[in-house]
Amino acid sequence: MHGLALAAALAVLPMLGGCGIIGELLGSRHGYLFQGSDVLCYPGEAVELTFRLQHGEFLGDKPDRTVLLSLAGRQFGQAVTDREGYARFRCVAPDRPGDYRIIGALADAEQATKVGPAALLLAVRNRDQPIIVTDVDQTLEMDGFRKVLAGHPRPMPDAVRVLHRLHREAGYTIVYLTLRPDFLEVRTRAWLAEYDFPEGPVFYSDEDVLLKDRAAYKPRVLRTLICAFPNVRAGIGDKAADCQAYRSAGLPLSLLIVRPQESAKDRQAQAAQLAQIDGPLHAVTSWRQIEQVLFEQAAFPQSDMIDLLRHPPASQPD
Repeated sequence: MHGLALAAALAVLPMLGGCGIIGELLGSRHGYLFQGSDVLCYPGEAVELTFRLQHGEFLGDKPDRTVLLSLAGRQFGQAVTDREGYARFRCVAPDRPGDYRIIGALADAEQATKVGPAALLLAVRNRDQPIIVTDVDQTLEMDGFRKVLAGHPRPMPDAVRVLHRLHREAGYTIVYLTLRPDFLEVRTRAWLAEYDFPEGPVFYSDEDVLLKDRAAYKPRVLRTLICAFPNVRAGIGDKAADCQAYRSAGLPLSLLIVRPQESAKDRQAQAAQLAQIDGPLHAVTSWRQIEQVLFEQAAFPQSDMIDLLRHPPASQPD
């Protein structure tokens, strides 16, 4: 159940009201939220494919529903949802690297028409695959989580282009690692597709993380990722906690997007927070600078950003 986390999300939306608000927020259909969880694995690895079905304004779980799984239009298995709405199917990943879009659909034809299909990405990669990890909120999108909930966030300038260049020219797999709760999976997947971000697995938090374990979540996921795929080259984020997570997990390169605040007091606070980050990082202000770091070996030391925040150009408003 996501009741508490969902209520917390809705607390920032006093301007919205009326029935159907949850459906609009989450991208559900006819009150149902049906979604899959992405998987990153080796060729031939034993994996578990997971779909979840929930229903109602506060996402009650829907047990005992049969979910049919298919790949490229061919059904290959089925699973029944448990008391928490999860349908889990164990299988062996394809023996060739690639992106495999697994579709889940309810076996009941009437319900399937009402609910629609769900999808997950089975990203099969060799152990030495180069990987870059990026946050989502205020890293790929520029308006913050309130706008995610209340409206339609804009992508950061150059983010799509630079990530495609990393993917196509340099052969990186892009892993999206976010504290967004998993009940925003449908909305997030649609947003990434709308703006043509490169395909890659997206990993979300859940209610337990939001309520109890926020600080430990990303380091834990990153350690698991690096244990399986040691060629994780860089992490990109907008918060000190992102870079601390990247550093603690042993990533060789951390990039922090900093947007200097208008007031002198806020800039001083930004500088103090930046100075507390352990270890070297690149403190940048744009995806163009990220591109310069990754393709042109440019450097944007955190010390330079701290100095800029503490002593901005005369034209910087206070």
